[in-house]
Amino acid sequence: MDGRFAEGSAGDRDRWGGMVFWGLVLLGYACLSMCVLLPEWRTWQLLRVEEQIQAYRLEDLGRSVERYRREIEALRSDPATVTRLAQREFNYHRRVEKTVSVPLVAAQSGPERTFEPEFPSPPAAIAPLVARLPAYPYDRVFCDPGVRFIVLCMSLGLIVAAFTLFCRPKAHQA
Repeated sequence: MDGRFAEGSAGDRDRWGGMVFWGLVLLGYACLSMCVLLPEWRTWQLLRVEEQIQAYRLEDLGRSVERYRREIEALRSDPATVTRLAQREFNYHRRVEKTVSVPLVAAQSGPERTFEPEFPSPPAAIAPLVARLPAYPYDRVFCDPGVRFIVLCMSLGLIVAAFTLFCRPKAHQA
């Protein structure tokens, strides 16, 4: 009876030892991968937002260029436009004209366009997993260089501890 009990305990110990080994290794790799992937993901997100900002600016510049092209074409082909420009810019008036000062009211050119960048969402494969994560400041843990270094060291320590504790050569049984 004692032999079976001792034998069963060794089997349980091996099974639990394997589970603890894989638990330590997986936890270490999970934290290690987050320390590597999350900062890169945040950098990629910021690059995408910067790309959206530049596209918005390019669109704005395109509209400005088109407006200036229309003005240049009007200056080339419409004498009334040239006259109005000379009157406005150079204070040119014909002798037969009378000038009257009129207070200007600010012209409303329509609603201002506002730009709000859209942050990229996670890939579809991991979106359900990310949606289930609790609200926690993960960037402070995995992206902050000081804390990130500590988490990296602890992750590597877990992996080294798992291999040190559970991958020892077994003694030869006689």
